[in-house]
This record gives sequence, C-alpha cells and structure tokens, in this order.
Amino acid sequence: MKIIHIIPSLGIGGTEKILDLITEKLKAHEHIIINLGNSGYIERSLKKRNHKIKKIKFNYYNFPISLLKILIFLRKENPEIIQSWLYKADLITIFIRLILNHKNIIWNIRGTKIQDFWKLDKKLCLWLLSKFSKFVPSRIICCGKKAMDEHISIGYPINKMIIIENGIDTEKYICNLTKNNYLREKLSIKKQKLILGCIGRYEYLKGLDNLIKGLNLIYEKNKSKIAIVLAGKEINKNNKRINNLIQETKNSLQFILLDEIHDVPQILQGLDFYCSPSRYEGFPNIIAEAMSAGIPCIVSDAGDSERIVGDAGICYGPSTPQNIAFGINKFLELNSNERIELGISSRNRIKENFYLKKMCNKYEKLYLSISHF
Repeated sequence: MKIIHIIPSLGIGGTEKILDLITEKLKAHEHIIINLGNSGYIERSLKKRNHKIKKIKFNYYNFPISLLKILIFLRKENPEIIQSWLYKADLITIFIRLILNHKNIIWNIRGTKIQDFWKLDKKLCLWLLSKFSKFVPSRIICCGKKAMDEHISIGYPINKMIIIENGIDTEKYICNLTKNNYLREKLSIKKQKLILGCIGRYEYLKGLDNLIKGLNLIYEKNKSKIAIVLAGKEINKNNKRINNLIQETKNSLQFILLDEIHDVPQILQGLDFYCSPSRYEGFPNIIAEAMSAGIPCIVSDAGDSERIVGDAGICYGPSTPQNIAFGINKFLELNSNERIELGISSRNRIKENFYLKKMCNKYEKLYLSISHF
C-alpha cells in the first residue's frame, strides 16, 4: 500500500518522531513524505532508510504555486492513503479532497488548548478545519483523550475520531541498571546531587520559564540537593531570556544547558528524575520515554501527561512556579528506596500501556480498514 504523509517540517519534535517510527516499523507499506518546511534530524533518518521525500516549501504567500506542485505530485504518485500531520497539512487536504476527490484521507491531531494563545489567522484556520472535518477526512487520529475531547467541543465529528496514543520503543529507552556515571562525569556533577532533567525546544508552550522560576520556591534545604540539566533547541548560553531567568534565581551554578541533543536515551539514563513544566501538550513523548528508562517524572496536567504517569509519578496540576516547586519538594521527600520503586513502576507502566508495537498495530489496522473502505 502506498501512503503519502504530509507534514509541516522534518526537524526534531514529537510529531516528527512518531512519523519516523511508523515508517520504520510498518515496512509492508511504501511511505512517501511531503515536507512543507524545514529539514533536519528526522529527514536524515528517513533518507537513511531510502524513503522518498518531496520537499515543497509552503506558506500563505506562495500558496497557489505550492498547492499546484502538491496536486501534481499526488496525481503522479496516486497513493491509496494520504495522511496529514498537524493543522497546516490538514488544511491542504481540503483542496486535495475538493480538486482530486481523494477520499482516503487521515488527519492527525497532536495538541490541546489550541486556541488559548493563537492569533486571529490561526483561529480562523481552526474554525475552517472544524467545518471541513465533517467532509474531508475518513478518520481523525488524536494522540490523546484530552486532544480528542477539545476538538469535539469545537465541532469535530465524534464518529470520525480515534485515539492512537504514542508508543515508546522500550528496547531503546531502557533502565540504567548499572548506574554508570556517564552524564555525571561528563558534566562534572557531584555524586551527592540528584540530577533533575528537562528536555524540549524553547517556546512558551513548554513552560521552561516556570521550571526555572520554581527553583527559588523549593524548600531551602532541598535547593542544594539537585543539579538541573536542561536540553533542547535554543536552550544554550546564547539565549538571553533563559540566562536572565537563571541569573535571577541566584543559583545559576545549579543549571547546565546542553542545547539540542540527539542522544536522548543516554541523557535520560543519567537522570535521577524528570520534570515536565509544559503549559500545553497533546501526548508528550519525552515523559513516556523517561518513564521507559526508569526515570520518575514530575509533570503538569497538560494534555495527557497525568494519564501517562498515573500512580507511577507526581502530577502537580497546572504549570506554575509554585506547583512545580511543590512537585519537586514532594519527590525529594522520598527516600532512596521509594525513588527506586517509583522508577521501576514508571517503566512497567509504559511497557504495559504505551509501547511501540501497540501504537503500530493500531496504525496498521486503521490503514487496512480505510484502504478497503
């Protein structure tokens, strides 16, 4: 079966990583990708496996020309299924449906709180998608229950919605049973300190500012117990906003900035616990990846974060400095045996509920059902 995926970019991100995994594991199908934006780590990964990638730079200024190129390419390839990822790609499929009359279209929703911070043009786009969602896609995949519920509330049809939660490769994200000190030695972190990690690109949605501000609200006795390792795109010494926030804590030596990383499993293995300060999420992969590596997680209630950790982690509610400090204090009150048990429970929860094969089987079942529709 030939499946064409349309995606806004192929840099490194949660959505891109799921596309990469699906194309890797569902080898019985021919996967072709239309990249509407920037290239990056995931594009290189796809090319290594010889997937065809058609780059068509898309924005609202070159819309007619880009759309024409996409339509010509689709007519030439004649795929059984077209799968769009995120709103920009969903919008393009409206024209694909109207002009090419392609009926086997799948939308893929990856986020929540979609209108809280958007400008008028994006809100208009979402309104348009909600209207055409009843006609264009055969099915609409949601990465989590909150994402599905919020989109139903703005007009998306419940009968087309299906939840396929992200799946984690538990053979790749494994526990560091030997407790080697790779990260600790690399970053010269003292043995008596617990390493708190946070990985994600720098943007308002991810709430990194709240995590940094939260350090000042941690119990005084706990501040000296931790080192905070932050990693992700634009999280470096050149980011003045981050560095100003860190300087305001008066504890700048406790922060280590790693910038964008690609050896996520190895970094996770070096952590003692993980904090997700996100304001908005869909299904945050990094929480499940950390848990798969046996790392206890402290999370906000963004998206399905609380559902992912269940009783194997700590959910502190909405992302605020006060709530994050509460969650960190609560974790640091645990003794070493309790922290170890929480890490074991974390990995078991991912292995039982959010594993890669489960996700891939659901995608496979959906593809087959639509192709025979």
